[in-house]
Amino acid sequence: MKKKQHIYIFIAYISFLSIFVSCINKKAKIESSFSDESFWSSKLLNSERIKLKFGNYQIKAFNKSSTLRVSDLYTINGNKKITRTLAIVSYPEEIDSILVKEHTKIIEGGSMGKVFKDAGWNIKKESYFIGTINQSFENDDIYKIMGGIEPCDLAIYVYGFNLEKYGEIYNYALISEIYHPDYLKRKDLDKIYKNTDKHPNKINYESVLNQVKKELNLIDYKSIKYDKGRCSKENYLNAVPLK
Repeated sequence: MKKKQHIYIFIAYISFLSIFVSCINKKAKIESSFSDESFWSSKLLNSERIKLKFGNYQIKAFNKSSTLRVSDLYTINGNKKITRTLAIVSYPEEIDSILVKEHTKIIEGGSMGKVFKDAGWNIKKESYFIGTINQSFENDDIYKIMGGIEPCDLAIYVYGFNLEKYGEIYNYALISEIYHPDYLKRKDLDKIYKNTDKHPNKINYESVLNQVKKELNLIDYKSIKYDKGRCSKENYLNAVPLK
């Protein structure tokens, strides 16, 4: 009898060890992707970077209009969603006729970068500023959809989303992206965009930040399920423009 008990205990131990090693390997794979040089490429689209780090991504659009879209780029963890990026997209009053076909697909819920890439456009980002939304921002719901994390400073990147084809460049949208701290922090954005052209004087970043906060308050957070997560304790200045 004791011999059988020892065998059962041994089998249970081996099973536990196998699961433990599997979890370590999965974590190592994620960390390996994070350290991959391609992750730090400024040419990588946000959706591509999310998929590279977490293995999947989905998108849901809120508060859509002809001149504005708020998008939730999230990953699936089991049957729960964790928001990795909230993107506030501002369109011009009039869309250039050459962009109308793709613009219609995006307004209907398509992923902006994928739609234009699939149509053969070259995407050009024009950096305006990198900063943070201070944790004193009076909206706890944003932390809930990011996995129920504790309130903390969130990195934000604002840029012009421009398109190039046949030697012509078209200004398409102004995008403000707010990131989950386990995905991108302020220092990560500095690393990614350190060698890109920066145009901090082209927009009023305080006005943009106010619009971002306004739109975040209009989201119907109750319709979004969330999972548990964690928050970085790093502190940054609020909305520091690019140098």
